[in-house]
Amino acid sequence: MGATLRETVRSRRPTPDSVNAGRTIPIKWTVTGADVSDTTVVSGAFIDLGATYDMVRSGSTWHVNATTPKSWAGTTRTFGVVLDDLSAYEFDVVFRWSPWQAVWRSRAAC
Repeated sequence: MGATLRETVRSRRPTPDSVNAGRTIPIKWTVTGADVSDTTVVSGAFIDLGATYDMVRSGSTWHVNATTPKSWAGTTRTFGVVLDDLSAYEFDVVFRWSPWQAVWRSRAAC
């Protein structure tokens, strides 16, 4: 097919791939090349089980809202996209503790 993936949106945070666990993460990418269709993206998901997804396509751009579990706090997870020509793209996301989790943990440690 000759399609390639081009990331179109990154987080605006100081560390782009660091997010709070237990939140919904918007992930957006564009597929370029000929013959882009609804079946071009075979999957777009974290490698590990546990998140839920809402994926929408608009033209050659895909947008996924990935709702992540709180249990991912303090870990790094890999998000992967597979195209119909079996090419794969991946990036890592670092999951931080949310502020309320950090407070709760510090009180529990006392």
